[in-house]
Amino acid sequence: MTLYQDFDQEQIASGPHDVTPADQGAEDFVRTADIGDGWLHPRSSNYTFVVELTDGPRHGFGVYKPERGEAPLWDFPSGLYRRECAAFELAKLLGWALVPPTVEREGEAGIGSLQLFVSSGDDSNFFTLKESHRDQLFRMAVFDMLANNADRKGGHCFLGPAGELLGVDHGLTFHIQNKLRTVIWDFAGSQIPDTLLTDVEALQTTLCSDSEPTALAQPTASSLSTQPKPATRPIASHPPTAPPPPASAPPTPPSPLTPSTPPALTALTALISPRELEALCSRVETILADPTMPHPYSRHDIPYPPL
Repeated sequence: MTLYQDFDQEQIASGPHDVTPADQGAEDFVRTADIGDGWLHPRSSNYTFVVELTDGPRHGFGVYKPERGEAPLWDFPSGLYRRECAAFELAKLLGWALVPPTVEREGEAGIGSLQLFVSSGDDSNFFTLKESHRDQLFRMAVFDMLANNADRKGGHCFLGPAGELLGVDHGLTFHIQNKLRTVIWDFAGSQIPDTLLTDVEALQTTLCSDSEPTALAQPTASSLSTQPKPATRPIASHPPTAPPPPASAPPTPPSPLTPSTPPALTALTALISPRELEALCSRVETILADPTMPHPYSRHDIPYPPL
């Protein structure tokens, strides 16, 4: 495997692209395919490579984001690639095919995320789709609220080969503090459709039934869109011992992870921290309690550049 600095856009665009996100086995393809040569993407803030993928007769490309290529951030710890993978697992739990298959892989530059590369041949983006694909964009906006996406630029969503809306670049997600930054504010003040709430309710049942979100992780309905806040002092790792339960207390609920746990939930809990998982549950509960799309608080809630 060789990583090249010059991005060969013509070769990548011409394919082959034998595997699409909707194909059965697309995730397994990304997980097991041999990784070939790669090219440094010219428009990425971190080191991102488009690499060749080969699995027998099937050929395609993947987006490889090694942890070693991540620029340090003051508010997110290293390991942004795990959040890329976690966004895919969250979309699977919701039953929303919004994120191309994304897995942890070891590549030439070390551990990182590998996502199935999807070419947007029509150069679509949020701004070209905002009038014609409102229902799909509404779902994307709710997904970003759940994932607490701090970087939904217009070019981070586009149409896939089957005309489906896809979202990419989810490295700035799942923070315990509210970080929602997006260009998709068109639905501010609107009620979330029942069809989407049904999926969020199912996510709550799967994800949050045995969790107990802390006060830190519980935003109010009005706090889902606020400007970034300074980092808080870490909470002590050894909280005071709780008093013993009364004799009549019910049995301790089972662990959220059991043999029947969905694989996507098992993967998600391994990719984000317990506090981040609690914060996700809190966002789920906030949306169900008040299913109204938030308004932007200030210009800081809109990423720049917007595309």
